[in-house]
Amino acid sequence: MSYDFITLNIAILWILILLLLALSFKRVGQPLNASSPALKKLPVGQIAPDFSALALDGSSVNRSIYAERDVCFIFVQPHCESCRAKIPTLNRLYPKARMHGVELVLVCIGDLESAKTMVSQLNIGFTVLASNPGSTTLSIQFDPSLITPFFCLINKKSIVVSTGLVNSRDWNQLELLWESK
Repeated sequence: MSYDFITLNIAILWILILLLLALSFKRVGQPLNASSPALKKLPVGQIAPDFSALALDGSSVNRSIYAERDVCFIFVQPHCESCRAKIPTLNRLYPKARMHGVELVLVCIGDLESAKTMVSQLNIGFTVLASNPGSTTLSIQFDPSLITPFFCLINKKSIVVSTGLVNSRDWNQLELLWESK
C-alpha cells in the first residue's frame, strides 16, 4: 500500500470521528422536555412510593410525614444553574401554594452539607430535604432519571397527581393556579 492511501484513510477516519463527536455534543446540548425518552417519571394515578431523605437537622424523613397532605416535591441539584435560578420563583410561590393547601418541599439531590450550603447561599424560605441518590431515596423513587429541576405533586391520599420538568406545561399550570389567589 502506498503512503498516500494510508494517509487518506486516516484522514477519513478522523473526519468521521469528529462528525460523530459533533453530533454527540449537539444532542447533549439539547434541553430535555416531558416527551424526551430519557425522562423517566412516576405515572400519574399511581400511589407514591415510600422513600427516605434527610431533614436539614439530620433527622430521617419518609412518606408518612407527608400523609394526609398535598405536597409538591421539587428536585434540584446544588450546582444546577437552572435549578438555582428557579429558587426566587419558588420562594415567591411557597406561600401562594400553601394558600391552596399544597406544601412545597425542595429536594436537594446530594449530601446534607450540599443542601445546607444551598439553603444558606440562596435564602430558601421553605422545607428542604437532602437525598443522596440510592435505591430508596426520595430522588430515585420520584425522579429516577435525576433530571432537574423536576417536580412531583402528590395528594392527601399519596396519589401522584402531576409530575414533570419545572417549566413544563404541567408545572406552568400549577404556577398559574397558585398565582390565582
